[in-house]
Amino acid sequence: VMPGRTPEPLFAGLAELVRRRPDLETDFQVLFVGATSAAAERIAKRHGVRHIVNFTGYVPHRECLAALCGADLLYLNTIRECIPGKFPEYLRARRPILGVMEPDCELAVLIRQLGVGTVVAPDDPAVVASTIERYLDGKGNTGPATGIERFSRRTLTGRLAELLDVVSAK
Repeated sequence: VMPGRTPEPLFAGLAELVRRRPDLETDFQVLFVGATSAAAERIAKRHGVRHIVNFTGYVPHRECLAALCGADLLYLNTIRECIPGKFPEYLRARRPILGVMEPDCELAVLIRQLGVGTVVAPDDPAVVASTIERYLDGKGNTGPATGIERFSRRTLTGRLAELLDVVSAK
């Protein structure tokens, strides 16, 4: 678990959600694709949700994208001054994002501006649970995303190429 990027708020929210909706014990799965840690698994176990959380470890990029595109809701957390590299991939998947982070951090502002999901503070498991539940019930923020093309690999690579041209011309 990276400092400041713990899944604790998500797992606490999932525990609350499963208490409210016991039917989810068998009809619900959370998939963590990518880097895993024993600490994250311990946190899931401590909250009693380890049985619905699957940690895959690293998978080929194509498989990761397929998992993103097949998800009902994508989870994203961050620290105040960081926009994770997976954010453009999340946008590419065109699935709603549950941002569990400080509501005024740069990424939270972007998620709201782009209309790609919902941001909740990490300090209230009941709010995390209610937000997930709204998405499960088809009532989450799934409005039209606007301006996400500026985060595509093609656009970002073009901007980097332009910057390198400017720098190399000096």
